[in-house]
Amino acid sequence: MDIAAGYEWLKDISGLDPECGIENCGSFESFLSVLTVFHKSAKESIDDIRQSFETMDIPAYTVKVHGLKSASRIIGAAELSTAAKELEDAGRAGDADFIRAHNGRLLEMYVALEEKLEKLDEQEAEKSELTGAELDEAFQTLAEIAGTMDYGLMDDLLDSLKRYRINEKDSDLIERIGHSLLKLDWDEIKTLLGQR
Repeated sequence: MDIAAGYEWLKDISGLDPECGIENCGSFESFLSVLTVFHKSAKESIDDIRQSFETMDIPAYTVKVHGLKSASRIIGAAELSTAAKELEDAGRAGDADFIRAHNGRLLEMYVALEEKLEKLDEQEAEKSELTGAELDEAFQTLAEIAGTMDYGLMDDLLDSLKRYRINEKDSDLIERIGHSLLKLDWDEIKTLLGQR
């Protein structure tokens, strides 16, 4: 499982192991999807951690760093995940001193990773947008391929659609079709396409 062309820069991010993330997610496409969600939710998550730290709301803080621990582990940010786990454990133990001593380092690591991931926004903006009749035609073709159960053609078309900017609803649908294809569940693919 390799990094797709144009995303090699992910290997240069300190504290991120994309190969581990790809392995955890099952494919580069799934990894990129999870990484994008991680990036898009980071600013709010950082604010939430800061706020619960400043008010020393330890139960809320513990929940927030638990979420960060899990998400970081999945994308291959092991060091950030470990730091979040230590703070989660401290939160569960009510160890405010440990939290005060180590929260700053956690946020520095998180912010540094988030800043590097901003390149994802640039790459998304550079994609051509697929809308209207062209998008309808792509879904019609997917439906025709589903009728013939041609894995190779379906995989190729789904892959080519990822090179375009597509509205969120249809983008989610394409991702769900991709997951169904991995299971060779043609009935589910037809059902999903019928819901559009």
